[in-house]
Amino acid sequence: MEQAVKTKTKTFTKINVVLGMISAFFIGAAIFNGAFLTTPVSVTVNTPLPKDVIAPYVSIADPIDYTEASGEKTVTAFAYDNQQIESVYFYIDNILKKVDNEAEDGWTLIWYSDVYPDGIHILKAVAYDTSGNQHESQAVNITVKN
Repeated sequence: MEQAVKTKTKTFTKINVVLGMISAFFIGAAIFNGAFLTTPVSVTVNTPLPKDVIAPYVSIADPIDYTEASGEKTVTAFAYDNQQIESVYFYIDNILKKVDNEAEDGWTLIWYSDVYPDGIHILKAVAYDTSGNQHESQAVNITVKN
């Protein structure tokens, strides 16, 4: 007469969170004919990178502060981000004049200063990255003389 084989299975789970990674360790223990067997299995789940919280940098590269302008003037901004710049907003006298979403030709605004009255006008740029972080440039004072 054959003897029946008795089997018992018990599973233990332990989860550790270390540096943004979740490691799950499953240890299955089986008792087979009086012998205690263990088989460790390791499963690693990578979590997405944390959200970008570093703001971009932007400055008005041209014209420089206290430059005189008349007629058509190209305003150029320099923008940098640790991930990617999404857009640069150009303001004259705190009024939005252009949203530049195309980095290929540089971050620029064509400013027709002849439609502005003579005197000092303030240029600034605000850069936004793809995570929604933003940075405002230092103001650049331009003297319009038409």
